[in-house]
Amino acid sequence: VMPMIPELGHFALILALLLAAVLATLPLVGAHRRIPAWMALARPLAAGQFVVPINHSQIAFALGLCAPNRILGSQAPNELAQLQRNRRASPR
Repeated sequence: VMPMIPELGHFALILALLLAAVLATLPLVGAHRRIPAWMALARPLAAGQFVVPINHSQIAFALGLCAPNRILGSQAPNELAQLQRNRRASPR
């Protein structure tokens, strides 16, 4: 597993979460307080959310980037290979 791949998936998911939170609150609060600039942010935020993972397949892809890190843990590939060699060599 490449060392930076899981971090890219985490970054994409965090960015999508932040954009969704801002998109859900800022235009509504702007409408409540009658602040046109906040209401006008709805369209650019929606366009920005289109770029980051918002549908299920893109979220699954981002989680797929995170999954190898969860499965393998934080061990480096060389350490994993050494552990596998030790398991094969040790008598049971």
